[in-house]
Formats: sequence, C-alpha cells, structure tokens
Amino acid sequence: MNVDIKHFEHIIKAADDNSLAIFVGAGVSKSAENETTKLPTWSDLIEELKIDLGITYELDYLKVAQLYFLEFGPHTYYKKIKNYFPDNLVPSKIHELIFGINPHCVITTNWDCLLETSVLENAYIYDLVCSDQDLMKSSLDKKLIKMHGDFKNHNIVFKEDDY
Repeated sequence: MNVDIKHFEHIIKAADDNSLAIFVGAGVSKSAENETTKLPTWSDLIEELKIDLGITYELDYLKVAQLYFLEFGPHTYYKKIKNYFPDNLVPSKIHELIFGINPHCVITTNWDCLLETSVLENAYIYDLVCSDQDLMKSSLDKKLIKMHGDFKNHNIVFKEDDY
C-alpha cells in the first residue's frame, strides 16, 4: 500500500474516532495575505525590534524581544508587534478546510484571530482556549487552543520571560 494513502487513512480514522488534533503554524496565517497585507515571519519581527534597539549583531530571538520589552515597556512592545497583524485579515480557504475535516482539537502558535474568525463565520462549535483560565472554564469537547496566546488577552509568547 502506498505510504501516503496510509497516512490519509490514519487521519480519516482519527477524525472518525473524534481524536484528530491539527497543529497550525504561521504558514496557515500567511495564506491569508493579500496584495496590501503581508504578514511577517518571526525573523522579520525580530529584525524590526533590533532596528529600534540599535542592535546590529546576531542575538537570540527571545533575548531581542525581551530587551525590547524592557527598554520600551509593555504598551509599546504589544503595539509594535500588533501593528504587523491587522484585525481586518480574512481567513483563507485553508482555515475553512481545517475545520471542515472536523478535528477534535486545533492547536496553534499563531497570535492572529484568523482561526477563530473561521470558526464563527462557518458556525463550527469550538471552545477558544487562550489561557490557563480558559482551559479550566472550557466545557465543550472540541477546542481551539492558542498555546502562544493572542493579542486580545495580551498574553502572546514571544520573549524569554514568556516561556
């Protein structure tokens, strides 16, 4: 049997058993880009922070974000990063397809709201988990877990102290 077909069979079985978990990274958010909006990579964001800090040498990404936070404070830190992720982004077909295969759980490191917008627009039923407190209050079986937080809750994971 073809190895690729076997993988698809495992995915279908997991979906049927209500045990399918999908991990969503930055590539899925990048699929929502358009002519006027380009989403940054992690390294793009770090380079912008380094410019403001006057850092011209290589430095660990988490340290750069931590230094920016300490130098400019939480308000400027969040505002700077949030500016790269506009609220008016429209989910792509990929966002819809992810929930269309009915995963038990979607786990993401993305801070934007594209996944939850797709859930709302398509009337999928998932508990949104952006913090430890959300997990404790969660009552639905299906979950969208934002393991690196989000902008609404000001709990993004990006700097040393966040880990």
